Amino acid sequence: MVLAGASGGAHIVGQFALAQTSAGYARASGVPQVMIGNLKAVVLDSAALDPRRVSRTQTPALFADWLFSLAERTYFGDSDEKLDRGNLIKHVTAGFPATFLADGNTATFPDQSQDMHERLDALGVTNALDLPSRDEAELGHGYMAVASRWTDDYNRRKIAFLDRVLNR
Repeated sequence: MVLAGASGGAHIVGQFALAQTSAGYARASGVPQVMIGNLKAVVLDSAALDPRRVSRTQTPALFADWLFSLAERTYFGDSDEKLDRGNLIKHVTAGFPATFLADGNTATFPDQSQDMHERLDALGVTNALDLPSRDEAELGHGYMAVASRWTDDYNRRKIAFLDRVLNR
């Protein structure tokens, strides 16, 4: 099984995957472990992986930062415990499935994808990071859903990654 999500959906996929691969996280979050051994990979596109940083996008856009902050407060509330538990970078374990991380480069969270990539590398988890350079184009939050040559390139790299991890 491969799970994928974009934006807030990517965060939910990440939380679910973490609950499936960490009994402690499953208990703390109240999410039952229903896919043990069956979750082979996740795709996390434009994911806010640390809820405390959602209002500080890279190459900030004031309105986008405000919207992300509003969404974060709606999902997590003001609970420090929920905000801490929602920090996937902090809680990810070596049991996490192979992960394809991607994001744009304008008014979005590439720094969080980079941090998750480094954490997964340190844990020995197979992963790939796909962050296009601003020198090529300004690509915003969720650019992967818009037809473009950059989206086509992203899809080729994502499919190649999934092919490698699912067919090894």
